[in-house]
Amino acid sequence: MFRFAGVSDEHLTPTPNLRSRPGKTQPISPASPAGQLLTNRATRAQKGILQMASPKDKEQKMKRMLDAWRSLAPGKSFGGMTLAQFEAIVQPALDARQQLSDIEDQRTKAITIRDEADDVFAEKAILVVNGVRADPTEGVNGALYQAFGYTPTRARGSGLTRKSKKTGTK
Repeated sequence: MFRFAGVSDEHLTPTPNLRSRPGKTQPISPASPAGQLLTNRATRAQKGILQMASPKDKEQKMKRMLDAWRSLAPGKSFGGMTLAQFEAIVQPALDARQQLSDIEDQRTKAITIRDEADDVFAEKAILVVNGVRADPTEGVNGALYQAFGYTPTRARGSGLTRKSKKTGTK
């Protein structure tokens, strides 16, 4: 899963020619944008720069390295570090990932609670608006009904529209 992001210039890509047989490939030109990208990646890989795709990939690598070290060489030191020292270096990154996961769970829960509360509000708001409409002192032309954001019946148009006559234009 973890490897250098380099590819050779002989990398092949499907040809865009619709008349070609399925699976037929042709080389990417180094002058094309895709060829330049591949050349840049190959150069970075040759320089020994390891590019990991995502934080999830980094987490998997941390866990894989720790598991391998624990099972295959727990008593050995590498890079001037013991397993315990390396675990101490990795632990803050794993703790931060766990904290982010907890925050995401809290966010999901808060969104669910908000959506449920919005549904309850919508049901009760309909009852309140209908109560204002039915009230003889307020009604559909009252100030409260308008303040709720509704259009009083006296302010509504008839809905009748007349087409304008356009002369001599296309």
